[in-house]
Amino acid sequence: EVLTRLLHPEDALRYPEHYGRLRSLPLGETAEFSYRMRHRDGSWRWLVSRERAFGRNQAGEVVRIVGAAQDITAMK
Repeated sequence: EVLTRLLHPEDALRYPEHYGRLRSLPLGETAEFSYRMRHRDGSWRWLVSRERAFGRNQAGEVVRIVGAAQDITAMK
């Protein structure tokens, strides 16, 4: 999977918890996740993503998530 190849191994271990949080996130609430991702030059870049559940189906499952990621390497 592309995501697990790009995420730092330590952060890939934490990602399933974040994903589970997104699946149960109340509408309008924001979840943050700080992680390292491999840049195309091979270096690790620090990012923070902020994501929000945007829609649910009739069963109440999150079906849309809107988010953005910001490079915070310089701040780290």
